[in-house]
Amino acid sequence: MANVLIAENVQTVGKATSAAWSRLKASIGTAVRTQLLSGVPAILEVHVHSGTQGRSDAALYTVVQELLDKQVNKSIANHGGKISIVEILRGKLFIVMSGGCQGCASSQVTLRQGFEVMLKRVAPEIEEIVDTTHHAVGKQPFFPRQEVPL
Repeated sequence: MANVLIAENVQTVGKATSAAWSRLKASIGTAVRTQLLSGVPAILEVHVHSGTQGRSDAALYTVVQELLDKQVNKSIANHGGKISIVEILRGKLFIVMSGGCQGCASSQVTLRQGFEVMLKRVAPEIEEIVDTTHHAVGKQPFFPRQEVPL
């Protein structure tokens, strides 16, 4: 198993291309149960204190970029994807999805049920995410990972 991303009631599991799902079932179940029983948060959480609602766009940019770097992009990189900030402007986060996310049928699930749920925890000031990605571009937007010879 390469990684597990847990956000609210959504879990995303990534695996190496060579691994068979049928052989991973038991270890995935064990990993998820162990995590849930540990009581340790499975995702990056920032506790919002009163007074944070007035953070500047620049401060929000830093918080959102940290979430992308430490949690989100590590997971979706296994599919060749990436989410990047275009800008943050008065409560709106403008993003672009690239690589495997561009044109992927699951990109909106990743965005709305994964990233957006996590974003609300660290930056509740963001009221809207605007996806500026042109998902129709390209004949094969999913780019497989290059295997590195050992």
